[in-house]
Amino acid sequence: MLQLTDIAKAYGEVVANDRISLSINAGEIVGLLGENGAGKSTLLSIVGGFQQPDSGSIAFNGAQVIVDSPRSALRLGISVVHQHFALVPTFTVGEQLALAGWKRGRHPGVLSAAISPEARIDDLALGQQQQVEIARALVSRPRVLLLDEPTSMLAPREIVDLFTLLRKIRETGTSIVLVTHKIREALDLSDRVLVLRQGQLEGEEGKTHGEWSVGVRERILGAMFDADREVGPNRDALAARSPEATDVLLTVQHVSTLPSPGRQAVRDISFTLSVGQRMAILGVEGNGQRGLLEALSGYIGYRGRIHLRDCGEHGADEPAPFGYVTDDRTGEGGAADLDLSRNLLLKRQRHPRFARHGLHRWGAIRESADHTIRAWGIEPPNSARSLGALSGGNMQKLLLAREFSRLPRVLVAANPVHGLDSRTAAFLWSELSSFSKAGRGVIFTTTDLSDAMHQADVVAVLFNGRLSAPLPVASSSERELGEMMVSGW
Repeated sequence: MLQLTDIAKAYGEVVANDRISLSINAGEIVGLLGENGAGKSTLLSIVGGFQQPDSGSIAFNGAQVIVDSPRSALRLGISVVHQHFALVPTFTVGEQLALAGWKRGRHPGVLSAAISPEARIDDLALGQQQQVEIARALVSRPRVLLLDEPTSMLAPREIVDLFTLLRKIRETGTSIVLVTHKIREALDLSDRVLVLRQGQLEGEEGKTHGEWSVGVRERILGAMFDADREVGPNRDALAARSPEATDVLLTVQHVSTLPSPGRQAVRDISFTLSVGQRMAILGVEGNGQRGLLEALSGYIGYRGRIHLRDCGEHGADEPAPFGYVTDDRTGEGGAADLDLSRNLLLKRQRHPRFARHGLHRWGAIRESADHTIRAWGIEPPNSARSLGALSGGNMQKLLLAREFSRLPRVLVAANPVHGLDSRTAAFLWSELSSFSKAGRGVIFTTTDLSDAMHQADVVAVLFNGRLSAPLPVASSSERELGEMMVSGW
């Protein structure tokens, strides 16, 4: 149905797609794997008409076509769901879906019943916004559906429901391309898997008589990464966990936030965090994660008490010394159009090292940015490049590096590795582990049971704005935690 021949795309010296040729058959699901920066999102943007290739051709149903805009892609029957949302923040859900031809009176199948057509997009949690993106793409009943990390913000049960829906769509003859970093998801859903690496098509695996051959996972990993690179969980961090720590650093008592349209308030939350601990807040998106992290960071008001040792109590008008990494990398975390130097300067504009007598010291700013970029392995290593030109993994490295540079006592992070490849995720988990071991604390939200079990010392489940009692990971059960995520306790 869809055939790409020698597709190439470069951004200056960075080659995103290097003469990629592949085909997608009618009624099949193809998993597209590769680490951050491998060229997956660029390839989807070209097929979806958002970018133009430097060279190469696209054929649809045997005829060569020019996909020069998203509108021309839609006319052909190609629909794209991007990793970074393309929604109108001030629209309601119904208005957003109406742009794609949705008719009132029928509820879009992939939306949970909790998402009202009258809710504003910017009042929804990111996981809920992702559901709206997928629903919008399906309204036009596309012949080719391209999904860029569609499960990164979904809970296990939501992923199962989405995959069930995608299989039904495949039965109608629609082709689906699933971009993911999760090999298990790709093998569970896909009929065929393609692997990109450094802009090139590095490997391909297909089912034989409906089954994957022995060793397929190892071959995919070999195609994605250098053979001598470790891509598994941070085992050193696992071995060094200390769940019995009792040297209390942070005390949260009876904290509640005010409700707002489309956002779950948190209610009567209490917990403690010890020096050197990492705490996972596990839960389906939309259960109050954003409000909790923003209250801890001093960005919104709350009732209750937040006490950081040796720092007294802090309210929303006097932010405590917390670092905050949002999961909205270009909407809240940074300015996509500004260069890396300026993005690293944010939150530190008045630091004496970077400003004197009201004037910025650009030499010192650029020197610091270049040092940070080298130290964190941010690619490409060019402080004059815009944040929006980076891959998701490199954006996340920059945002985390900026928060670390402020030396907070506690770092709170929303879904810190969502949508990232295994190597980048392992690097960031290692940095968070080192940060906590230096006498600080880490609190992160996640929808991924595996991340909670492998990367935290204690875990608590957030459901309908209420937080369960934190439990040591060593004595927790994945099955019980999964049930708590979807059913409460």
